Amino acid sequence: MKKVRELVVRKRFWKEAFLLPGCVFYLTTIVLTFLTEVPFVQKYKVVLFVALLIISLLSIFFFLIYKVRIRSVKLTINHSVVEVGFGDIFKQRVNDFKVIPFNEFFDTVVDGKIVSSHSLHGEYLLKKYADPVSRENLDERMMEDSGLRGNMVGFQKFRDGKGKCVRYKLGTVFKDDDYFLVAFSKVNDRNEAGLSLAEYVQCLLSFWEEVERYREGQTVVVPLFGTGITRYQNFTATHQDLLEILIWTFEKSKVHYKTPAKVKVLIHESHQKEIDFDRLKALEE
Repeated sequence: MKKVRELVVRKRFWKEAFLLPGCVFYLTTIVLTFLTEVPFVQKYKVVLFVALLIISLLSIFFFLIYKVRIRSVKLTINHSVVEVGFGDIFKQRVNDFKVIPFNEFFDTVVDGKIVSSHSLHGEYLLKKYADPVSRENLDERMMEDSGLRGNMVGFQKFRDGKGKCVRYKLGTVFKDDDYFLVAFSKVNDRNEAGLSLAEYVQCLLSFWEEVERYREGQTVVVPLFGTGITRYQNFTATHQDLLEILIWTFEKSKVHYKTPAKVKVLIHESHQKEIDFDRLKALEE
């Protein structure tokens, strides 16, 4: 019902909803103009009007249902395509780059303290680096990566458990085959992931710039950042708000892109009722 209430007070909805009924009434008026002397038309013109009115109301009703039940949207922003829909990031095409949010340390220990197994960060490590040897290899490749070394911003000497000590700039990307691992969240002394609004926005702006370095013209598949266990320090945001911020930062960072890009934003099925796809169309205007 929330989506219905939001739609019916939106001017753009009524403009689109009246398009078909308006055309029908217009064409009918033109036809009847030439048939005014026909007895049948004279006798049943009230019936025709009521029939057209009912058809129009049904058209608006079904258009409303369509808008409420829509599950994806395609936006054109700065000559690039942004598709938003539902899906599992681990089931996307091999040729697409899939983005996985890590923390600022690029931790690889999934123990419920350093990294939660319920986060995308933890799921990725458990799926792709289940054994200790492969995970050690990942750590070594990260240490040798020039892109990560160039984005080091600090060193935290003491951390509980087996957490890493080198901190990286938020938005930093490590390319791991067909995945982009991104330093998305800061970590406090209790190993809790969190961000302020300014950090969230700056992280995304830096992230889009990093993506341009590595994407090689490929499609980039991005989850809706921040809908998991990340804590927000000075703001509250709905999933719709986070989605709109994500798209807004993509638009603002596009001045750095050399060629048009295609981005797919994936939202978990459990958040379906919280996303208003029709509202996203306003971001094109």
